[in-house]
Amino acid sequence: MLSDLTKNYFELFSLDASFDLDLDDLESRFRKLQKEFHPDRFVSVSEQERRIAMQLTAHINEAYQTLIKPLSRGSYMLKLNDINVNDESDTKMDASFLMEQMELREQLDEMKNNNDQEEKIQELTLTIKSGQVKRINELQKCFKTVTDESLIHARNLIRELQFFEKMATQLEELDDDFL
Repeated sequence: MLSDLTKNYFELFSLDASFDLDLDDLESRFRKLQKEFHPDRFVSVSEQERRIAMQLTAHINEAYQTLIKPLSRGSYMLKLNDINVNDESDTKMDASFLMEQMELREQLDEMKNNNDQEEKIQELTLTIKSGQVKRINELQKCFKTVTDESLIHARNLIRELQFFEKMATQLEELDDDFL
């Protein structure tokens, strides 16, 4: 049981370290591990064993939450390859993406000052979802054949996905305010 705490998230669920996961299979494995190591099953053991069971349950939950989402799964896979996605000293980004980012931010700002925004919110939502899907598809390709170059490209895609996730959240908040 203690050795499970040192396993990476893929090993914990007995999965290959792959960006392409069967999410139903992941959930099934998660539920099985949750049931197997639930702290309630360890009430009659020593305090140390109960503590380890609680730590393992937390580790299982964290692993599942990381692997279930493409953004966090990709970031985790990069971490396993010793690549820091949030390296603050590396601020280089693709110029065309920076332009796209500025345009999307301008559209979002315009909506904040416009009462007739429902249709524009829907259009921008589709644009953001399209940007997310495009990058997730590219990430799948990057992680199929792992090279130094593909990992660097994956890091850039993760950073772009982070932007789209933030935009999606801001757009949801704006839509909630609108309603």
